Amino acid sequence: SPAGGAQRPTVVIDEGFTFPAAPDFPVLYLRPRTICAGIGCKRNMDAASIEEALLTTLKKEGLNPLSLKCISTIPLKADEPGIQTTADHLNVPVTIISTADIEALDVLALGIQPSEFVAEQTGVLSVSTASAYLASGRGRILRDKEKFKGITVALCQSDGE
Repeated sequence: SPAGGAQRPTVVIDEGFTFPAAPDFPVLYLRPRTICAGIGCKRNMDAASIEEALLTTLKKEGLNPLSLKCISTIPLKADEPGIQTTADHLNVPVTIISTADIEALDVLALGIQPSEFVAEQTGVLSVSTASAYLASGRGRILRDKEKFKGITVALCQSDGE
């Protein structure tokens, strides 16, 4: 090893991995933006609650918020200030997925848990997971509909750019 016991710098390219304790060598973390979060919520849900739900779900999956590529939802929620504020705060775009595209999905075959309540309110069986799945380019479903009070969050991973 070089003089002074210093080790070579390390580059970590991963959506979530972080050394458990600060290592004694320099580390550069590169976070690929491959995670699409789908969000559904009650009308006028506050941004702080939406952001907390999203960050909690990312943490449960071991994902860094810097890996977020977009927040997705349906047209009915396109003007939700809490969703827009959360996206702005996390510096990601909001992707609106058409209900027709969601209706065309076979949610059961994809293993997405449908919701009759959501269907009554929105006309589609899934908002958060279906929108995240389509926004990710039909990527991998990492978390199907994590429920919070008045909020659902789902996470899907795209194959990257």
